[in-house]
Amino acid sequence: MYEKFNYSPDRAATPSDAITAWQLSYGVDWERSLSSGTESLRTIFYTPAGENYAIQSTTDYAKFLSANYPSPSNIVPLDGISSMPYNNPSLFVDSLQDLFDLVGDRKVCISDSGVKARFFWNPETIYKQTSQTSIHAITQGLVAGQTCLGPPSQ
Repeated sequence: MYEKFNYSPDRAATPSDAITAWQLSYGVDWERSLSSGTESLRTIFYTPAGENYAIQSTTDYAKFLSANYPSPSNIVPLDGISSMPYNNPSLFVDSLQDLFDLVGDRKVCISDSGVKARFFWNPETIYKQTSQTSIHAITQGLVAGQTCLGPPSQ
């Protein structure tokens, strides 16, 4: 599943998707597992500051949770991490100094092509943040073959 998801872009929704406002939606797809059990996927969604976005399942089989919303649900707002400075609606990056400080603290990474520089959260910084729960802690609690799909640990 990791390889399939990691190298697949999101896509614009179409009228055949099971969602009312398909014109305003995007989809993230992966094939159904051949095994029974729980599949867990950890990822980061980047959304514009000050705008309202959510991730919503179109099936009862898929549930989402986040640092702010630790109870599995069919819909989870994508509103940053409330306990994380510069990653929530009340305090976001609004100056170059903020950005330089975050890079200096290794909380933000830079990718530079020589033409364009891209700044993105260091994934470990995001996963270890906690509001209600830490995604890192959830990931560490998964046991292959018991709490999620995969070969049992030896």
